[in-house]
This record gives sequence, structure tokens and C-alpha cells, in this order.
Amino acid sequence: MSLSSTEQRRLVTIMFTDMVGYTALSQRDESLAIELLDEHRQLLRSVFQAFNGREVETVGDAFLIEFRSALDAVRCSLEIQGLLHTRNLKVPAARRIEVRIGLHVGDVMCRDGKVLGDAVNLASRVHSLAEPGGVCLTQQVRDQVGDRVDVPLIRLGHGELKNVEVPVCLYRMMLPWKKRGHLFIDRWSFQFRQRWVRAIATVWAAILVLAALLLWQSRMALHTPGGLQRAAPFSPPEMTRLLVLPVVDYSTDGGRDYFADGITELLTSGLAKIAQLQVVSRTSAMQYKKQPKDIRVIATEQGVGSILEGSVRVTTNQVRITTRLINAATGLYVWAHDYNCEIQDVLSAQREIAIAVARTLGVQLLAKDLAELAKLPTDRPEAFQLYLQGRFHWAKGTKAGFEQAVDCFLRAIQLDPQYALAHAGLADTYVSAADWYLPAREVMPKAYATAAEAIRYDSTLAEAHLSLGKVLWLYKWDPEAAKIEYEQACALGPRDAMVRNEYANFLLSAGHADAAREQRRQAQALDPHSLVIKTSAGFDLYEAGRYDAAIAQAREILRIDPNHIGAHNLVVQAQAQKQLYPAALEELEKSRALDDGPDLMALQACLCARNGQTNQARQLLTQIEDLATNRFVSAYLKAVVHNGLGETNQAFAFLRQAVDERSTFLVGLSNSPLWKPYVETAHWNEFLSYLKASQP
Repeated sequence: MSLSSTEQRRLVTIMFTDMVGYTALSQRDESLAIELLDEHRQLLRSVFQAFNGREVETVGDAFLIEFRSALDAVRCSLEIQGLLHTRNLKVPAARRIEVRIGLHVGDVMCRDGKVLGDAVNLASRVHSLAEPGGVCLTQQVRDQVGDRVDVPLIRLGHGELKNVEVPVCLYRMMLPWKKRGHLFIDRWSFQFRQRWVRAIATVWAAILVLAALLLWQSRMALHTPGGLQRAAPFSPPEMTRLLVLPVVDYSTDGGRDYFADGITELLTSGLAKIAQLQVVSRTSAMQYKKQPKDIRVIATEQGVGSILEGSVRVTTNQVRITTRLINAATGLYVWAHDYNCEIQDVLSAQREIAIAVARTLGVQLLAKDLAELAKLPTDRPEAFQLYLQGRFHWAKGTKAGFEQAVDCFLRAIQLDPQYALAHAGLADTYVSAADWYLPAREVMPKAYATAAEAIRYDSTLAEAHLSLGKVLWLYKWDPEAAKIEYEQACALGPRDAMVRNEYANFLLSAGHADAAREQRRQAQALDPHSLVIKTSAGFDLYEAGRYDAAIAQAREILRIDPNHIGAHNLVVQAQAQKQLYPAALEELEKSRALDDGPDLMALQACLCARNGQTNQARQLLTQIEDLATNRFVSAYLKAVVHNGLGETNQAFAFLRQAVDERSTFLVGLSNSPLWKPYVETAHWNEFLSYLKASQP
């Protein structure tokens, strides 16, 4: 049955407002109540219009407003409360106007200008939970607006609303003029109001159960020598295992994502320096920047007992960092604080936050912990900001990001030549560019020099030793020297899962499979839920010829993150080794939708050739050659295509060109399933002779 011409369904944001204390005021002073009601209506209506709100209904002191945009509704709420706050500062307490506002996004039926449905009822219930002069909103609104509002949206937890069967996740707008530093109390009181009836019932039930248990235990004790044997209770993860969520940027001028990400890294690395804390790696935590989830879901996925979340607002040289520590089991705040400082004092604020979190969790700080936290990598705030920008651009994984990162790190070093972290960041950037944006022969010597400089200025920097180890292995092809640097990095960062994972990668490519598995096991023990480490473990299975197990590992990763390109590539390569070429090519299309680089084009051409699609393989080879006229493409990738086509002479000719490039793709070649069939052939022996002759 179709809807009539005056009825239609649409997704809208519903705002429900009412005046605080209007009924009581009407009973005390009716004329004043009517006067304030008229002023309230006039002020709110002007704001509704400015934010494209449609007045659906007015009942007494309440408004029902419809917005097509959740962002408009949130900004309208903020504007209303801001105007009323300013007004109330100028009038006696008796003439103040305060409103509660509730917001919800939902599907409604529109009929003759009215809106009907559960969404309207839910919005009316939500507004009653807002504090006087405050705004309460549902998870659906929070999801719509994301991080595009100028004030923090504080998660209160799940609330039970009258006539609403399913508990609703609610947020409170943290208004700038409201008192801060009491988030734990606010959230606790909300949870208390929501649950006190159930709590009383639970207490009485517990008393009855306990009484029955004591009675039973006393009787059993009479007949059982030694009394009752109690089972060990279930224990959630320790609070000292924690994760730092990506810090949210609330800067009004925008463009400060690099600073928020930098604060995330600072907090993570600072807390990781405390011996009794287990901190999930920043790599694992950053997935929640683009895919935010409920706190309890995150805690389950990462196996943590506590979560630190926060936001940052930068205005000129002033910084406000808001931090909140959450008990992952209960969802309640256990500590919260705002830090206001100048940019040059951010490193000191990071130290204070780490100490406060540790003490809140009951951790005893050792002298070594405090000494590590006291270290300041630079005393130049401009250099510090450039370092943060460099890491931000480096993480993009693009050519433009590479160029911007190099520029930022070089400028930071110019300001502070002894800034070891900036040297290490520059070394990482050069290493990541090798064979992707520039020939290894061009950038790897620079990486070697900058990594050595970083160690010269701070020999205790694990990142610098890791970068140097990569250069020694990937470029200089010196496994003994590389192993020393990898081991030094592990010794300096014994609880850094990513360092241990990189060491495992080196050992695997160097042919030490058993040692690699042991290092991978240690990395997984440090960060058991890291998708990066899980993917690396999947490639361990692949290199061992356990292709079904590798595919199963990749599928598990893709269940968590469907866009994980490393897992897609693992499936592709494992299926190819099983000669399931059509399935591998289908999976490869998913990878190319995420990253259409020349390496995946070469792999596709190789698989097409092996699947009998020779013409398509040659077309792809032509595309790669055309691409090489505009950007660097390693000769190794052309060798891969000719490998697939069965053109052995051409394949090894391009491998020799890759040697001339000092290509990083060549490390561990003899262990690669793609090239293993050629080992000990005449072509392979000639290639090894050429390789040895090219060594410096």
C-alpha cells in the first residue's frame, strides 16, 4: 500500500527542548513566567532559522524541531546554549532562562507538516536526561557529526529510557563555560540515576542468594573435611594493560590533525616507558581513528583493562589537552583532567599525564621511569611541531606525503641539529621511499647517514637502531651488521611490539625461520591483537608453504578490517601458490581498489600469464612500462611479469638491472616461492655471480 501524497518517510534529526523550572515558576509568578517564555521563544526561533531548523510543534515551553542535517542540529544546540549563557550572566538569578536540549537521528513519518514515529518519542526522552543548560544526544547523532563540532561530546554510557525497549548510548555536549575536571562524577551520577532501581533489586537478590549460600556452606562444612573448595573467579584484563585512543582535534582553525596524532604518539610512548604498564602500540590504536567503536568493543578487541581518550585544542600558541581514563570493564571514568599550556610545554604536560595515569592505576613509579619521562628530545618548540608534522605526512604512505615529510624533518634538524628523533624520522622516510618513489641507490645512502646521526646524538633511541638495521639489510645486504642493530633496537625497546616484529621480518627474509617465529611470538605476546603483527605471522605461514593456514589467518584479519590491504595480498599470494589463479585474481581486484601501485600491477600481470591470459598480461606490462616514463618503477617488477610469462632470460635480465639499482626487493629472494623453482639452475647461479660481483 503506497503512502498518500501528504505522507512520506525520511531520515531527520529531531531536537526537543524545554525550559527548566517553567512549571514551578508559573505557580510562583505567572506574569514573569509568561514574559520569560515569550523571550525564550523569540530567541530560540531566531536560532532555529539560522541553522535551517523547521519548527514542527510548540507545546507550552517545549519545542519540537526538525533538521535535515545532524551537524546543523548540534551547532544550533551549541549556539542556543551559548546565547542563553551570555544572557544569564547579565540578569538576576530569578530572570535566568535555562533549557534542556535532546537530539536524536531517526526515521520519521511526515504527515501534514507533523512528524511521527519512535524517533520523536526517543528525542523527547533524551532531552530529560540533559542537565539544566545542557545538551544530551544519542549515538546516532554522534556518528553523523563525527569530529566536526567545536566542543567535545562526552560518552555517558547506555541509558534506559521510558517506553524504549533497547538501551540507548548517550552523549553529553561539553560546553566551554561549564565546570570541567568532574567527568567521572558526571558519568557516575548518570549511571547511578539509570540503574538505582535495578541495583536495589540486585542487592536484595544478592542478599537472598548469599544467605542461601552461607546456609548451604555451613551444612556442607559439617560433612566435608576441609570445607568448600572455591573455583577461581573470572578476572578481566588488568587495568595496567591500557590503550591510548587517537586524540581528537577540536582546534577551531582546523588543519591540526598532525598535532592530535603527535599527542597520541607522545602519550603512547610516554606511558610505555613506565615499567609496570603494558601499552598497546600506536599502530594498533590508530585503526580507531577512522573506525570509532564502543569502548567495551575496543577493550575486548585489544584485551585491555583501561583506555585513555582525549582531545586537543590549539589556538595560536596555547594548547588545551583534555584527557580521560576509562575503566574498560565498567565504561566509567576513573580519572580526568584538562591541561592548559603553551606549545613549548606540551612535552612537560605529556610527562604529567603519564605520571597521573600511572598513579591512578596504582603503579609504583621507579626512579628509572621518572628519569625516562624527564627526557626532553628538543628544547625548540618549532622543531617539535615540525617533527610531528613530518611523522603525520610520513604515515600517509604517498609520494606527496614523502616529500612533505622530508621537508618537515629537514627544517626541524635545521632548527635543532642534535634533534635525534627528527634524524630518525628522516631516516624512516628515506627507507620507506626506496623502490616506491625513488631508486634505493638514491635514497638509501641518505637513510644510512641520517640514522647514524640519530644514534650519534642519542644512542639509546631504539627507532634509530631499527632504521639503521633496515638500511644495512635492505640496501647494503649485510645481514651480520644488520642483526646487531636489530638486536640493539630490541634491547632498547624491550616492550615495543613493532620493533620485535620488524626483527622477525628481517630474520625470516635472512633465512632464519625458527628464530623469526620466536621473535614473532614475542611480538604477539606484547601486542596480541595487532593486525600488523597478525599479517606478518600470516606471511610466516606463507613462506613455510602452509598456504591454507595463511589464507585462514588473512580471512580472520579481514573479518576485523575488510580494507586491510596486507591481508588481501596474503590471500592473493597464497592462492597463487595453490594455483587457484581465478580466485587469486578476484582477490587482487580488492587490493587494487585500495592501492593501485605498480607492484600490484606486476603481480596481476604475472597471475594473468599463469592463468593463460597472456594478452592481458602483456597489456599490463605495457602499462607498467608507460608508467615508468613518469615515475620510478623498479626493474624487479618487470622481472616478476616475465617470470609469470615463463620468459626466463628476460626475467633474469631485469633481476640484474634490479641489482644495479640496489633494489630492496632482492633481499630474501631465494626464500620466495616465486623464485624458488629457479634456485640451483644455471640462470640462478649466473645471477648470484653477478650479485657478488656488484658488492662494494
